Amino acid sequence: MTLTAIRFVVPGQPVAKGRARARLSRTREGRDFIQQYTPADTRAYERSVAFEAKIAMERRTPITGALVLIVHAYFGIPASWPQWKQREARSGLVVPTGRPDWDNIGKICSDAMNKVVYRDDSAIVDACVRKRFSRDPRIEIEVRTLNPLRREEPELLDENMVSET
Repeated sequence: MTLTAIRFVVPGQPVAKGRARARLSRTREGRDFIQQYTPADTRAYERSVAFEAKIAMERRTPITGALVLIVHAYFGIPASWPQWKQREARSGLVVPTGRPDWDNIGKICSDAMNKVVYRDDSAIVDACVRKRFSRDPRIEIEVRTLNPLRREEPELLDENMVSET
């Protein structure tokens, strides 16, 4: 049987993919060169996502074919907010519109699952990242094969927001 979908949760506050950094370094011979590296918090979060993905995969082989990635990022509600705003955040009336950017959340998740859930994230042909508030900060990730006979948009988009042309 071929694996067609995987779902798992990464507990804790969502982290976005940090920009690659560069620093000037020197070889033992004294030659200068530019060394590029990934920030430590990005590497640590990618390890957390990969760890949860490995558990969910249960030693199965990576999913093949065209893939759909759905990420639900739930951020903690700031304790400094007034009670009315915390209630609205819990009910979904207030959503996280600031940083981190949605695309950096999706990028850290897709990069972390390379060679664990799929061979390469280039197989992802559709993706959706949602940011919401919750008392329980976490990221819920779903990866599934694209079924060309099934219309994917209703799950990924609110039908009321799609205009007819």
